[in-house]
Amino acid sequence: MLVARAVAVVTNTLDVERVVFGGPFWGRMSERYLDRIPPLLAANSAANSIHGIEVVGTGVGEDVGAIGAACLVLEHTLAPRAQRLLLEG
Repeated sequence: MLVARAVAVVTNTLDVERVVFGGPFWGRMSERYLDRIPPLLAANSAANSIHGIEVVGTGVGEDVGAIGAACLVLEHTLAPRAQRLLLEG
């Protein structure tokens, strides 16, 4: 499965311990993907020999894109800026 190969490349590159799938069609595809991807990932990921890789579906639901966009807006608006943190004097 091409998705498992792509995830294996990402997990090998970034050394992650958990992969979370989601999106607007995830509800319809989750059962099939969560059954097939973990064994394929275990066979193709070098990181799996160091630590296990958990494959899960999103807990956010189908609105994951909108929630992610809202989080970016909030972070941009509310996060402290480095230039504002400088002490003068």
